[in-house]
Amino acid sequence: MRSTCGDRCHRGRYERNRTRPSDNCRGEKLRRPSKDRTVFPAIEKMFDQRRLSDDEVRHSIAAFMEGTVSDLTIATWLGAFAARGVDFDEVKSLTDAYIASGRQVEPASRESGEPVVVDKHSSGGVGDKVSLTALPIIAAMGIPVLKLSGGALGLAGGTADKLSSIPGFRVQLAHSELEEILARTNLVIGSQTNDLCPGDSATYRIRDLCGAVKSVALIAASIVSKKVAAGSTRVVYHIKWGEAGLVPDEASARGLGELIYALSRAYKINSKIVYSEIDSPAGYCVGNLLEVLEARRFLGGHSRHPKLLEEVYSVCRALLEVAALDPANADRRISTVIENGDALATFERWLSGQGADSGFVNDPELYFSSLKPQHLAVRANKSGVVARIDPLGMAEIAAALGFAKNAIDDCVDPLAGIELKIELESKVSAGDVIATLWSSNPIGAHMELQACNSIEVVS
Repeated sequence: MRSTCGDRCHRGRYERNRTRPSDNCRGEKLRRPSKDRTVFPAIEKMFDQRRLSDDEVRHSIAAFMEGTVSDLTIATWLGAFAARGVDFDEVKSLTDAYIASGRQVEPASRESGEPVVVDKHSSGGVGDKVSLTALPIIAAMGIPVLKLSGGALGLAGGTADKLSSIPGFRVQLAHSELEEILARTNLVIGSQTNDLCPGDSATYRIRDLCGAVKSVALIAASIVSKKVAAGSTRVVYHIKWGEAGLVPDEASARGLGELIYALSRAYKINSKIVYSEIDSPAGYCVGNLLEVLEARRFLGGHSRHPKLLEEVYSVCRALLEVAALDPANADRRISTVIENGDALATFERWLSGQGADSGFVNDPELYFSSLKPQHLAVRANKSGVVARIDPLGMAEIAAALGFAKNAIDDCVDPLAGIELKIELESKVSAGDVIATLWSSNPIGAHMELQACNSIEVVS
């Protein structure tokens, strides 16, 4: 199978060059030194612990978009913005600048009695496939869902990257296509388009390379700007914390949630925040296509990891609330559409509606096997009970297999990842297969040891 990144990435391998990669690689040529030096005073002010004016923030982003400010200069600007600590007005100015950099979609007008359109966003986690599971459930209840997703930042996989791993699936959609697919399938997930918040899109990957990934201010401005530009009016934000996430602890997560909620209110978005800890992977699989397979298994009733089940129900309850529906019978309604097959049917109809290969939609497990991925079994080195599954360790293993990018022009291997055969408190015997590693490329035996070290078994 060829990587989704084009002809120069074969079965997860890539070669670096100085030319611009394909759009799916999301790379770009490094620009020459900045011609516009008017951004430098803003950087100096931040180094001096002084706040920026609205004009200074807007000008910095506009100048970068015009191409007169180099990647290095804007990386320094973002790093200073992240490191100094900024107030609400500065974050609001950055959000405004991102929105103003492109087109803004007017919120969809709904007839009286017609269900409102809802949206959901996650700050990202290890094995986070909640969007792939919760949103088909909500859509199966008759509530329209339109979501724009970003790519991965750091070790947290992005929903757009997971969907891009599906053969034929289209995430780059014009607004008219989003609306047309939504009308047919009641669910559509697209990637951030070039005309919506291009300022955010242009700085998104640079944040990943300048140590600014975990900045609460930059995360909030990025998330909320996309929601405003896309015309979202009812959004559930799923904020996760842990060493493998964008925010390290609960206090930081709640600080991010409060900032996102305040920003959303400023733009008249009805929002609700759901919090989760990344104390273990959210499911059995970590990897782009692997997580799509697990989402389908979940909806089909074949495999429901307890942590994923908990997070899916929490997000679905919140989505019902922002849709102004009575939450009293939420759990019963969620269970009904899963058990009667409506959620799975919605999932398959949605994938087909966005162009997924019919062979994959009809039998994704067989399709995955037909790609002949490399795999390596990980066996328990002693008997006992699984006491901990290190989420950061799992993310690093998946990244080493080809799941994540190390440079802006890298390509991901859609088949790469790790599939757990156990969960917390599972009993295992020495020699039992506790995980399988997957990749398009040969897998070194040392990876088994690394995986074993990330899964703690106590006697």
